Amino acid sequence: MKGFPMPTALEGAHLYEQVADRLEQQILSHPDTVGTKLPSEQELAHGFSVSRPVVREALKLLKERQLVTVRNGEGVFVEKPGAQSLAKMLSRVMTMERVDPRQVYELRLILEPAACQMAAERVTQEDLDALRALLEDTQRDKADHAARVENDFAFHLAIANLSGNRLIAYILTAIKDLFCALIEPAILSPQGSARGIQFHGRIIESLASGDGEAARETMRTHLTACKGDYKLSPKKTQI
Repeated sequence: MKGFPMPTALEGAHLYEQVADRLEQQILSHPDTVGTKLPSEQELAHGFSVSRPVVREALKLLKERQLVTVRNGEGVFVEKPGAQSLAKMLSRVMTMERVDPRQVYELRLILEPAACQMAAERVTQEDLDALRALLEDTQRDKADHAARVENDFAFHLAIANLSGNRLIAYILTAIKDLFCALIEPAILSPQGSARGIQFHGRIIESLASGDGEAARETMRTHLTACKGDYKLSPKKTQI
């Protein structure tokens, strides 16, 4: 394992942010440093030509970004950023931007049929068994609104993971709150909920067939059939 690169001097305002940004750049450009102990506060302060309090604030930022972890009595170590940190950041941005539910639906219509197609080409019997178990949970918990919503999201996320494209799964994880808000009206409707469960069964069977195109079309049909249950606002037109 290689040692962590030593810093160089910085100048200007907001030094702790500059230190954090420089360290982040070094971490992301040297993935082989995951698990490596960072230089001490004193060494970092000397390398960046800043005070130790500046370094402490920079390390706090890196911890918030989930790029380092502090081990009591040992020091600060580089941590591999997980999907959850990306998801939380994207979720905050989209919430502040007040993303319209229609945009969430349109994003799903772009991503999920493709994910289903790729999943059909990779799915194993074990994967299918897991999806069927999840469908059974959904049917069992259909009277429990919160559990029904959670199971619905878990089903679609599982297919995204089976696609082999981690970015699709990251994006779905990032929009989880928006996803759940979108499907909630459908889940509250007995007909909408039953329709969703029925389509989930069809999706599993299309995956089991190994026919990617059929799986893609089944997912697309599911989303378009449920569109009315989502109670989307009328699409805005450009003037």
